[in-house]
Amino acid sequence: HKSSSKINRYPKNTISHPWYISGSDITMIGWGTVIHVLLEVATMAEEQLGVSCEVIDLQTIMPYDSATIEKSVQKTGKAMVVHEAPLTQGFGAEIAARIQVNSSQNSGK
Repeated sequence: HKSSSKINRYPKNTISHPWYISGSDITMIGWGTVIHVLLEVATMAEEQLGVSCEVIDLQTIMPYDSATIEKSVQKTGKAMVVHEAPLTQGFGAEIAARIQVNSSQNSGK
């Protein structure tokens, strides 16, 4: 897989040991089995559209590394949360809400 060579591991002292692909246009956040899909999409977006995707694999969701997400979304200005979950009350909704709150708070600075 082409993207695999880009994957780096954060230092072991971070909360959830996330894996990531560095990018500049959009932050893609996921965990579990959807990461394989995100890696494919990131590769296709780069090759076909010239879109640079930052992919974050949270590895764990309790606790999850909100600081990494916030830093990435501040950098790219866009976020997409992808997960397999029920229609309502999935953990992705918590992440999206946190991104929105942090974005609103930081926009006034």
